[in-house]
Order: sequence, then C-alpha cells, then structure tokens
Amino acid sequence: MPDGVEIAHAVPVDPAEVVARFTINDGHYAKSKGKVKTAMFSPPSHLRLSVFRVEGLTDATTAELGQAEFGDKLSVPKKVLAWATVTARKMTVHGLNFVPGSAAQPPIPAHARHADVVGWPAIEGGDLAKSKRLEMAGLLAEAATLHLV
Repeated sequence: MPDGVEIAHAVPVDPAEVVARFTINDGHYAKSKGKVKTAMFSPPSHLRLSVFRVEGLTDATTAELGQAEFGDKLSVPKKVLAWATVTARKMTVHGLNFVPGSAAQPPIPAHARHADVVGWPAIEGGDLAKSKRLEMAGLLAEAATLHLV
C-alpha cells in the first residue's frame, strides 16, 4: 500500500474533502482540453460510483493509490490513465451521499480511503432517472479537475 494512504475506516466524508475518481479509459477525459467528460462520473447500473478520498495526498501518492487499489485489482489489471478530483460538497449538493470504507471491487476487502457515491435517481426503466443521472454526472465533470498519470 502506498505511504500516507491510511485513514480511519468508515469515517464520514466531510463536504470539504477532496475525492478522486480513477479511470483506465481515455474516453473519460479530453487530454488536449484538460477536461473531464460526463462518462467519468456516470454511475454503473448498480448505482454505486467508486471514489477514493485523496485529501492531503500528493499527485504521486494518489496515482500510486489508484493503480494499487483500482487498476491492479481489476479482473484483468490495467494501467490507470487519469483521475478526476472534486470536493464531496459538489456531490452532496446534488443529493448524493457517501458510503465510506466500502469495497471498491467486491469481493476485494474494503479500503479505508474508498467510498461509494450513492443516491442517484433510480426509477426502474425510467428514462427520466437516466437523464437526471447523466445531467448530474455532467455537472460533476464540469466541476472536476483532471489529473493525468
């Protein structure tokens, strides 16, 4: 585990805290524009968006954390290409909440810096809910800062 990544398990996420969303997909950002795309924050079908709490970490340590706890733990390990950071407040203002200390890639054990973002609109088969999730993801992408590995 990278140095400086231990924090107390399941501590609530503070609204001012910085969280990061890692990606292995270059379609999640526009490198030439330095911008994050909506896809980076679009929640998966189970509506639990994986993020890591990176408040106080250097970019080098954050990149190590992303590779060790995300990229290397995929069923087929891949290189983390980038991450987006945003304050937790930018998520909670849209009605989203955090489940801290949850498992990033079940059945992999939980990591103290991991949290799931929950509370996405969820109406079975509802186009309105999907549209609202995309709108929220777009707002988060606009507010995010892109970091390339």
